[in-house]
Amino acid sequence: MLEVNLKMSNPILESKISEIVKLCNDKIKKQFDHESTSGYYNDYDDGRIVGQAALARRILNIINKLNK
Repeated sequence: MLEVNLKMSNPILESKISEIVKLCNDKIKKQFDHESTSGYYNDYDDGRIVGQAALARRILNIINKLNK
């Protein structure tokens, strides 16, 4: 899982970003769990899960860049 340093001063914004980070980490974990437990029988689900995790990683990278 990727960690994000929050340097936001607004508590509401910080709370929302924390929720986004949690959702992103959940999608990445689901991809890892899916890859380690299932075969390649359903290309649609495989692609959907991989796509969600890839988007989650991009979102986390953007959040990290905003905090630098």
